[in-house]
Amino acid sequence: MNEKGKEVTTLFYKERGGLSVGVGYSTWPFAKLEIFDDKLILTTFIFFGKIELRKSEVISVEKSEGLLGSGVKINHNNSEVDPFIVFQSLAIDVLLSKLENAGYPVKRPEKSS
Repeated sequence: MNEKGKEVTTLFYKERGGLSVGVGYSTWPFAKLEIFDDKLILTTFIFFGKIELRKSEVISVEKSEGLLGSGVKINHNNSEVDPFIVFQSLAIDVLLSKLENAGYPVKRPEKSS
């Protein structure tokens, strides 16, 4: 907390990209993902405005391949937000590492032998 008694959160990383939420899509660079120690904030300038997910609501994040390109799928349990969220990134492995370093549950594909 700061001197005024407000919660202080730490921004670990932010990146511009594209964003799919439900059936809506915002192309790069019109979306932004901010990784904080206690929440993720997804912002887009076109359709969705701002989506905030507390860390406790994030079940897992994982690489996603789809028709609109590859990205990071955010699996969550916030009933007020569409369950389908994919952030399109130009550096998916870097983004997954940043999320993992910030303490978010990253689901990596199992390596075949």
